[in-house]
Amino acid sequence: MGHADLAAAATMPIDALLLPKVESPDRVALTVSLLDAFGAPERLAVWCMLETPRGILYAREIAAASPRLAALVLGTSDLTKDLHALPTRDRLSLITSFSLAILAARAHGLAVLDGVHLDLADDEGFAAACRQGRELGFDGKTLIHPKADRCRQRSIRPEPRRGRMVAADHRGAQ
Repeated sequence: MGHADLAAAATMPIDALLLPKVESPDRVALTVSLLDAFGAPERLAVWCMLETPRGILYAREIAAASPRLAALVLGTSDLTKDLHALPTRDRLSLITSFSLAILAARAHGLAVLDGVHLDLADDEGFAAACRQGRELGFDGKTLIHPKADRCRQRSIRPEPRRGRMVAADHRGAQ
């Protein structure tokens, strides 16, 4: 983990910190203890990205790991790859993972965000993914390009339970 990055984030005027590849509640606990040690304000929320089979299987424990935790974010591209599945428009290979993450988030009063749609030329596929995410119970959809925001605005619930959250931007995320 980048302790220097956490130290810097603790002093920035940001609302949340997104942790990639979270696979255990221990990762959340360590991050929160470091944020506290670096003097992060209590309002600084932690979002956990679930993008591996292990992360999905521990979604319940991760969701309960800290009062600072505000959202679970699905990393659908890496998860699809790690499941040895094909990236299909219907995303059937991800339905179980979606359900486990949504259940964990709802059980702990967290927001839950659907993963990105990578094909920027596929407006119809993106719209279908937005509709599917809303139908499944996601609070929002992560975006990799501003173009996608128009469709997202028509498909995702605008006011989830824990504050106003419309989308997270994954530009530069690994």
